[in-house]
Amino acid sequence: MTFDRLRYRVSSVPQCLFQGTESIEAPLRVLAGEQALLPRNERIGPKIVSFSRLFLFCAIGCALVATPVLADTGSDVFQSSCSSCHRADGGGVANLGPNLTDDCFINGGSQADILKVITEGSARNPMMVAFKGILTDEQITALASHIHALKGSNVANGKKCEGAEQAGGADKKVALEGSAERGELLFQGLQRFENRGPSCISCHTVRNDAVISGGLLGPELTQTLDKLDAKAAGQAKVEGFVQGKPVMQQAYGENPLRPQEIADLAEFLVKMNAEQERHMPGDTGLKLAVTGGAGCGLLLLIYSFFWRRRKRQSVNKDIYERQIKSSDL
Repeated sequence: MTFDRLRYRVSSVPQCLFQGTESIEAPLRVLAGEQALLPRNERIGPKIVSFSRLFLFCAIGCALVATPVLADTGSDVFQSSCSSCHRADGGGVANLGPNLTDDCFINGGSQADILKVITEGSARNPMMVAFKGILTDEQITALASHIHALKGSNVANGKKCEGAEQAGGADKKVALEGSAERGELLFQGLQRFENRGPSCISCHTVRNDAVISGGLLGPELTQTLDKLDAKAAGQAKVEGFVQGKPVMQQAYGENPLRPQEIADLAEFLVKMNAEQERHMPGDTGLKLAVTGGAGCGLLLLIYSFFWRRRKRQSVNKDIYERQIKSSDL
């Protein structure tokens, strides 16, 4: 739908509602004329006419306010479902998701081509799964429209075109050798990131008996990476998480992770997924509440024994009472 057609449809809404107001008011005015012969306190026609006007003008306001909300749907779906691999601005992540703001074929086709890729997935890139069944048809349509609108915006620091990468462009990254041991230290904050970014355990946790249960602000990361995500794929996913999510961009925008740190974290997460059956899952629900309440009760019981031995009166109370008795004699 072109912009002119959309503008025509939106502008026609008030006109239609106004015509509806006139058609409703016609019989009501007749009723109001008949009611004019009645005493003032028994007239209901003018009240009905006023109510009809108020109702229909409220409908006009709701229709006009709802229009920009529909326009933002595609952007909202993109941020929640696509930004991990394509960045929040659509610039793409190396070895993970292409740049959607350039003039390459991936975004240079028609909106129907983009809609097909979202619905059926990509044969070129198995990481681009089919979203049919994950998103509703309305969300997919809005998402395709939003991605098509990104064409030509060419955001700063965007990923180079897929053709340039296949030709050995500078955007192609070489996988580093990661260390699961270093990744565990970085995840827990026992070893700080070089650029002083926050540790992962502040918001996330994994299933590992040796790792203290972490925060609940972010998702549990045990099953984030599997054996197939070793080396380049796993490192690209971790980089995509850090660069794509708006919350992660705020956390690490001024404190970016080093490539070696990303490789270490990826290796650690792959190991956690492979060994998850050997560890007990963290329980932060009812079990935590019960054990916490029992611990508080035990501490209060212990404190009560010491509280019974407290001084119940001043040190000089006995001396003071003897002096009072002697003065009464």
